[in-house]
Amino acid sequence: MRGIVALCSILATACYSTEPRGDAETDTGHDVPADTVPDSLVDVPPDTSACEPAGGGALVQWTLDDLEYDDRTMDIPCIVMGVSSAPPSFTIDLTCGTGAYMEPHHLDLDASPGPWLDFYVDAEVQLEYVSHAWEWPERWFALRWGGGDIILAGVEASDLVPWDHDPTTWYDPLTVQITTGLCAAELNECGRRERLALDVTFMEDRELVFDGHSATLGSLASAHASVDTAWYYEEMWCLDHPSQYVTALFWLPPEG
Repeated sequence: MRGIVALCSILATACYSTEPRGDAETDTGHDVPADTVPDSLVDVPPDTSACEPAGGGALVQWTLDDLEYDDRTMDIPCIVMGVSSAPPSFTIDLTCGTGAYMEPHHLDLDASPGPWLDFYVDAEVQLEYVSHAWEWPERWFALRWGGGDIILAGVEASDLVPWDHDPTTWYDPLTVQITTGLCAAELNECGRRERLALDVTFMEDRELVFDGHSATLGSLASAHASVDTAWYYEEMWCLDHPSQYVTALFWLPPEG
C-alpha cells in the first residue's frame, strides 16, 4: 500500500473564497464534463478560520483483496467471517454473494487510531467498493448495515465519493465535505498546494479534520473520522499527479 504524506505545515490563515477554482478537468484531474463536478468541494466552513498545523498522528492506508490499482465496482451482501488485529494493522475477512455463488474478500487496513471491529464478526453487511485504474489509486469502500448506514468507510482518491454516486448519502449517517480557504497555499515541485480540511457532521456535532488529525463526534452515539491526506493544487504542472487528493477513514463504534 502506498500512503501519501502531506509536505507542508502551515500556521497562516486565509480568507474564504467562493470563486470557482478551475474547470472540471483541472479540479478532478480527469476529463469530466463541467456540469458533473461533484458538490463535495465547498467553501462553507464551520465557526473557525484557523489552519491547524499538519499532524503526524493519523495513519490511513487500505486495500481490498491486496489490489491497489484495480478497476471494478461491487455492491454485494457479505458476512463478516473474522477480524484480526495487530494495531495499527487490521484485516476483515468477508464471504460475499447470494445463493450458490459465494466469494471471499478481505479488507486490510493500516489505521492509527484504529477502529474496534471485533463486535462485527458474524454480522451481515453490505460491501460497496468502487475503484478506477489510474496512475494513482482512485478507490472508495463502505461497509454498511442493511439500512444503509456505514460501519466503516474509506477513501483514497481525488474526490470524497465515487464520481457517479450521491455525495450527500455515501457516508450516512455522517455528512462529509471538503473545505477550502483555511490554509495558505505553498509552492512545491508540482505547483501551489493548499491543505484542505474535511468538514464532518454527525448528529449535532461538527468538526474540521485536517491532514494528520482525527476526531470523535457525538456523545452517547459516536462516530470517528481520521484524515491522512487532504490537499488541493491551485496551480498544477505535474501531468502524472492529481490536482486534489484525500485519504481518510470513517467509522461508527458499536454504540453508534
